Amino acid sequence: PDVEGLFQDRRKLPQVSDVVQASDGGLGVVAEVGWDSNHEDEEEDEEDYLEPTNVRVSWFSSSEMVEDLPVTDVTVHDRCHSTGDVVCLVDDVAGRRMSGMVERTIAMLDLTLPNMRYLRGIPFNLLEPTQVLSNRPVVSTDFKSIGTTIQTEPALLVRFSDGTRLWIRAGLHDELIEVLHENEFDVPGLQLDGDRFFQGVRVRVDTSDGSGLLDHLVPEDRLFDVDYTPGKAMRKLLNKLPSTAIVEDVVPQVVKVGWSKGPLVEEMDYDEDGEFCCMYLPRDVVILEQEYSYQLGEPFRVRKGCEAAALSFYEKAPRKESKGEKKRRAAVEHLPMAGIVTNVLTRCTVRWQDGSTSTHNSLELYSVDGADHDFWPASYVQMAYEIRPESSYGVVQRVDVGSQICTVRWVDALTATTTAEAAVSAEEEHSILDLMDHPQLSQIAVTEFCTKFDEAPDGSLSERIGRIVHISEEGFVTLSFADGTSAICLPAALSVVEELDSDYEDESGDDDEYYEDQDAQEVADASVMGEPMEWWGTMLARARNAPATDEPVQPGSHRAVACPAPEQPNCGPVDDQCDVTPADQSVRSSFVVEDSLFPSNAFFETPIAAPAKSVQREWRLLQKSLPPGVHITVYQDRMDVMQFMIIGAPETPYVHVPFVFDVQFLETHPEVAPNVQFRSVLSTRMNPNLYEHGKICLSLLGTWEGSATESWSACSTMLQVIVSVQGLILGCAEPFYLEAGYERLRGQPDAHQNSLTYNQHALRSSLTHFARMYHTCKASLASGGLDPSLARRIQAHCLFAAPLLLELHQQFIDSHATTPPHAVTATESPFNVPVLATPGFVRTLARALRELRNELG
Repeated sequence: PDVEGLFQDRRKLPQVSDVVQASDGGLGVVAEVGWDSNHEDEEEDEEDYLEPTNVRVSWFSSSEMVEDLPVTDVTVHDRCHSTGDVVCLVDDVAGRRMSGMVERTIAMLDLTLPNMRYLRGIPFNLLEPTQVLSNRPVVSTDFKSIGTTIQTEPALLVRFSDGTRLWIRAGLHDELIEVLHENEFDVPGLQLDGDRFFQGVRVRVDTSDGSGLLDHLVPEDRLFDVDYTPGKAMRKLLNKLPSTAIVEDVVPQVVKVGWSKGPLVEEMDYDEDGEFCCMYLPRDVVILEQEYSYQLGEPFRVRKGCEAAALSFYEKAPRKESKGEKKRRAAVEHLPMAGIVTNVLTRCTVRWQDGSTSTHNSLELYSVDGADHDFWPASYVQMAYEIRPESSYGVVQRVDVGSQICTVRWVDALTATTTAEAAVSAEEEHSILDLMDHPQLSQIAVTEFCTKFDEAPDGSLSERIGRIVHISEEGFVTLSFADGTSAICLPAALSVVEELDSDYEDESGDDDEYYEDQDAQEVADASVMGEPMEWWGTMLARARNAPATDEPVQPGSHRAVACPAPEQPNCGPVDDQCDVTPADQSVRSSFVVEDSLFPSNAFFETPIAAPAKSVQREWRLLQKSLPPGVHITVYQDRMDVMQFMIIGAPETPYVHVPFVFDVQFLETHPEVAPNVQFRSVLSTRMNPNLYEHGKICLSLLGTWEGSATESWSACSTMLQVIVSVQGLILGCAEPFYLEAGYERLRGQPDAHQNSLTYNQHALRSSLTHFARMYHTCKASLASGGLDPSLARRIQAHCLFAAPLLLELHQQFIDSHATTPPHAVTATESPFNVPVLATPGFVRTLARALRELRNELG
């Protein structure tokens, strides 16, 4: 269904975790939105299928706990933004004139207390959870180890109706204690879980013989006395205890911790519940405060002395209060105010890309995904296409989003100190397309946990773990420690604790050592192509050994690639010469047999005994059926290895650009897909499916999940792989939509804007890739390094295509050098792809052209 109309008014469009209100006034939290859901598996999982125009809401006070509703049936009540979220003003999402990063959130909550009492509008930072929840950050008392709480087992201090006060140790609360909330909370449909205890809640305790309560009862002053065992006096007292009581306090008695980093990791072991953890008393660890993910229905208590900060407090007295109700009300008046969250309104302080700061109601902001070249003040960057000293890094000062110009200060980490700023350069202006996130420092951000290393007088290193609370304009980091102290340091002195996760099972299931270092969450799915292209229909037809048609290829045609292989032709003469004269390699193809493999090949040092007959069948098919723009090299002494080069096609950002791939067939070929490695000469990705370290993301190769028809089978061929790379990866006018799940974003204004920006990056990086490939080949022919035949072929193509590329890019620069920022359609663009025309893009193109001209001499 066309859901484009949903995005016309972002004020009405909920996002995951937003608080929404139904027509009857009930509040709930959005668990899922249909337009961002994956609808490819709807037939396999019909129960979880969510219509593209619906939202899935978890209601707080309703007879329906979870309900799927049309988006028009709910109203956004509050947006739960968190520190570090990237946001835009709701009226600015489509144009993306400027985004910002949330620096601080202040949530004003309403608490409903027992006995019809209400606390309205109290700031969230004046509240604390009634229990230590799971997944809370925790450090050791020496600040050298960090992890998260896996589970906390609370003890309850209860006062029975006869006035007796006793602790009930952690353990069997669900079996022994029942929460009584009838007529005490004026919230229709409220469901309190049995383990959500807080001050003032009435409970019923199972005091009967055989309940096991005796083993859990502790006198008020002996909770943490590990040697205490109940005696005759406690047994006698139990026999007289009434069954009703009021909870007066809740404290953690046992804390299970899963350590992520530090010396205590080695002490973890499996407990009786199968948890890989360590067990501690609360005094033996430091549980850190964090921006809690508060939710409707969660219990919180007001910090001592902060009750007056609420906007209002009132009681809803019944028409006629009984003596028992008066007594219960009096019994809780001395206790800290605690209750359940029944309403929330959030305000956010945002630091915008231009360096300004402002505070907004959460409904005025909308969360967006940051694009590849989105930078914010205090971001750490480096030049993408220029080599600077390794110790140098940039700190973003501000960004002019419209012109795509970024102001940066450069810092030399070798000479910089936190007190002297001599190593900080003056401000420089760069196109955002010439910058990239610093590979080592980009994870350093406010709220992150880091290890700080300090050198002792004897030269030894000590370390402490703290949280980043501020990053200055010069890039200096303020770190706060659990003992209340703080330190200012350089980012290079910190090590980010990447994962605070209590799950220590390795569930990746990735046994492929060839790609073991890659992050599966970042790979893009090439089984979904961008806009269909007529020329690719011809190439796909050749791969199937079928007559070409004029019909355009439809999205999803990759399924047809894995069809049974065509009848194998006889092998004809092999072209063993390489044409080194300038020629357009994009309109021709070649198949070359070399005597021996050159050491520059990625698989030179890992020979495999691939089946000769299967490889020869691949050779024969490729020799006869190669599409234009593809050039194959095979080797007599290494039949397991192959190399192919693809020339970027017209109407893509990669026009005329050579791409080289190394291939290795395995022993089980054709049962198993070959290994394919992309030869990258850049430190950044120029396509979502081609990684800078050489990985190719393609379901046919098994490097991305796909259906059975999209995956490799015994009938698949190397020709199908080549055509898939040429058509699905390099054959798209808007490669942005090749990112995993992005195809469903078509039609959304912010996605279209991101696609235009990605085309800028693809065009810029393609020029540099072209220049560096030419440089590498020229140098190799002079001193060795690359396969000579490959180097001559690339050099010949570059000499032919360089004037064409220079003309295309210079035409764009001349047309838009003085125009205001605007979108250029494919028909208006000399590249025949849609793109943004901005001063920053013109600047980076001009710089790339100078580099290419210098390379060509």
